Amino acid sequence: MGFFDVTGRSGVYHFPNMRASCWVNMVPACGLVLVPEGSSSCPCAYNYKASVALMSAERHNHWGLYTPSPRPKTQRVRQLRLNFGAPGDKQPGEQEEDVWFAFPRPSTVGPRGAGGMGRVPYDRLPRVTAGEASAVRPIFRNPDWTPIADTDRPWLYGCGLVGPLQLRVRLAPDGAPSRPYRVTLHFCELREGSRPGTFDVLLQGETVLAEVNVREEAKGPERALAKPLTLQAAEQLSLELKPRTGEPPIISAVEIEALTQPQGR
Repeated sequence: MGFFDVTGRSGVYHFPNMRASCWVNMVPACGLVLVPEGSSSCPCAYNYKASVALMSAERHNHWGLYTPSPRPKTQRVRQLRLNFGAPGDKQPGEQEEDVWFAFPRPSTVGPRGAGGMGRVPYDRLPRVTAGEASAVRPIFRNPDWTPIADTDRPWLYGCGLVGPLQLRVRLAPDGAPSRPYRVTLHFCELREGSRPGTFDVLLQGETVLAEVNVREEAKGPERALAKPLTLQAAEQLSLELKPRTGEPPIISAVEIEALTQPQGR
C-alpha cells in the first residue's frame, strides 16, 4: 500500500507491511482516505491486518522516494542535490531538479513470497559512491520537534552524516572537458553536548575550507550553515571531510550545480 502526493509532488510513500485488498478498498471520502481491512483471509506475506484512515497534514517530517532519471553515459550531470542521512527524498519545488535525494539510499526491501513486493526499485542513485562507508554514521532529528535556526528548510538540516566522509560523484564520461561548478555544502551541529571539533573540507583533493568548526561558525548548535564554493571539474567530483580535532566531522547536504549549460541535460 502506498500513495503519491500529486499536489505536493512528494514522491512515493510506501507502507510495505500492509496491503490493499484484492477489491477496491482505498476510498477517498470527506477529506480522508479510508482503507478498511480486506486481507484477513489472504495468505500473502504481509505483517499487519488493520484498517487505517489517512488525512493530510502540514509537516516537515514527511519523505517520499523518487527514481533518479536515467541519463545516458554521454551526458553531463547538470544538477544534483544530496541530503545526507535523510530517511527519504523530498521535492520542495515544482521542477524535477528540485528533488533532494537521500544518501545513502533508504532500504526499500518489503515482504517476499506470495503477494510480497520484494525490493522496491527506488534504491539506487547512479554515479554516486562513498568510500569507507563503515566509518560514517547517519544522524537524524525530527524536524517538526527540533527547531533549526536560520533556515526555512529544517528538514534539510535535521539529518546528516558524522565521520570522515569520502564522496565521489561521476559528472561526465571519460575525456569530458572541465567545466565550472558551484558546490554548496550545508552543515548543522545536531549533537547534544558534544565537544566542538574541527575538520578540513577537500574538493578534488585540494583543501578549500580549513579547520571548520560548525558550532562556532553557525553561532551555536541546531543552526543552519551553508558554504557555497566554485571549482572546475571534468569527469568526477570528489568531496572529503578530514578530521582535525575533537568530534568527527558532520555534514547535512551537498548541492552540485553546473554554472554553464552543457549539451543535453
